[in-house]
Amino acid sequence: MSLPLDVAPVIDEFLVSMTVERFPTPTRNALGHMVTGSAVSTPLIGAGIVTTARRHLERLPEADRQRETIVVYTRTATQLTTPDVITLNSKRYQVTDVSDYALQGDCFVTLAQLIETVTL
Repeated sequence: MSLPLDVAPVIDEFLVSMTVERFPTPTRNALGHMVTGSAVSTPLIGAGIVTTARRHLERLPEADRQRETIVVYTRTATQLTTPDVITLNSKRYQVTDVSDYALQGDCFVTLAQLIETVTL
């Protein structure tokens, strides 16, 4: 008989804080042009960041597989329709894929690709 592995005490050591910029859904103005509102920045505490495995890269278009990509595990869903931008360690990443793993532990797996490095 095996006992369940209790990893709760070590989980906090792997969590990081980052900022998520969420853009509102674009709307059409009176002239018919698409208008996007300004982004709202929200701190996201409690996300696990890991390097990208081959199985994650296969979900991306082949031309995008050369860009720096991270995998973010979080309990809060990121937005893909108007992609969220994640700021982590002075780098900005754009969300490219979101998978809902609610049945396997209430978590979302997000792929995000580097769009720019912020210099301070």
